[in-house]
Amino acid sequence: FCSAAFVGRACGPMKTFFERLYKQIAVYSDVLGTHEPGWGASRAHENYNFNMIGYLYTPEFLAAAESDLSQAEKLADSQRVKTRLSLIRVEFNYLKGLASIVHLYRAYQIRPTQASRDALLDAIDQWHAGIDPLFGQKGEKGLSGYLTRPIPGWPGMYPFNGHPRGLVALE
Repeated sequence: FCSAAFVGRACGPMKTFFERLYKQIAVYSDVLGTHEPGWGASRAHENYNFNMIGYLYTPEFLAAAESDLSQAEKLADSQRVKTRLSLIRVEFNYLKGLASIVHLYRAYQIRPTQASRDALLDAIDQWHAGIDPLFGQKGEKGLSGYLTRPIPGWPGMYPFNGHPRGLVALE
């Protein structure tokens, strides 16, 4: 996949990026995924998905994946590769922001101070500021309420598979 999608110098860092990602997802897929309701299991608590984000996407993983993606963006030598990387960047920033919110929320639970609360609220505001431009406004021509806009330069590609803002943001 990486050799075809990221032809050129960006291929190496993207291969590393996806290998890291697959290792994180494998923990869920190989072990924890079998405890889903689809397997006849019930969840131990209500915040299962929220907790999983923090478990799978550790600060160490996020920093390493950020480094890989940034390096690929610097090395990209064709417009097609740059466009593919822009979609990955949008979705990675979403994940990185959400995982940061989870980690900051856990820190606030452990130490409920004004400073930890402010850090959490700032992270939520920053995350929303990063995703809000990806969505159209209600009534905007061609968009039926808060649907994502296509990726510039690649009209068939929509962030978050085109899901509306209400399914993507924290409300």
